[in-house]
Amino acid sequence: MDHLDSYKSLMPLQGCSNEVICKAFSATSKGSARSWLRKLPPRTIDSFGNLSRLFVANFMSYRIRQKNVSHLFTIHQKETENLKDYVKRFNQAILEVENPGDKVVIMAMMEGLRLGPLFDSLSKNVPETLSALQNKDDKYITAKELAEAKRRRRGKDDHKRKELDTRRSEYRDEVRMAVEVIVTAPLISQITPFYG
Repeated sequence: MDHLDSYKSLMPLQGCSNEVICKAFSATSKGSARSWLRKLPPRTIDSFGNLSRLFVANFMSYRIRQKNVSHLFTIHQKETENLKDYVKRFNQAILEVENPGDKVVIMAMMEGLRLGPLFDSLSKNVPETLSALQNKDDKYITAKELAEAKRRRRGKDDHKRKELDTRRSEYRDEVRMAVEVIVTAPLISQITPFYG
């Protein structure tokens, strides 16, 4: 359907005859559209208008139905969903909506966000444009990813420190036991020689 729409707006500008427009449409079509055009009986098409009507009638079921902008208000961040995944899912939903206005998209995203730093920031300073919202989303996602990476590194460092502390403690215990053995062992001078 998109191909037909763009074709209709482009071809008349080329100044081509009706016959050339019909043949060129067949040549520029792909997949199932091209197969359908090839299977048409000869002399079925007498004008591009006729071709357009038949094409739309045949492929109407393939047209992607655009959702109403209210659909965006149903997209909520799940309890276990991180910010990056929510923003990705929300942006995908925007593509499914017909002519969403920036203000409505911004309000829908704020409505769907869980409470947190991004929500607080958006509440205090609502972006004017979708572009500004996406920039702010990106900054918070990056900050969250950096914080998580730092936490993971600290966790590994803590594990290494614990390992080192454990080894030191084990070494101290071994030294302490060796010292105790030495201290409690009888001195050679105190040992009575045994002659047999």
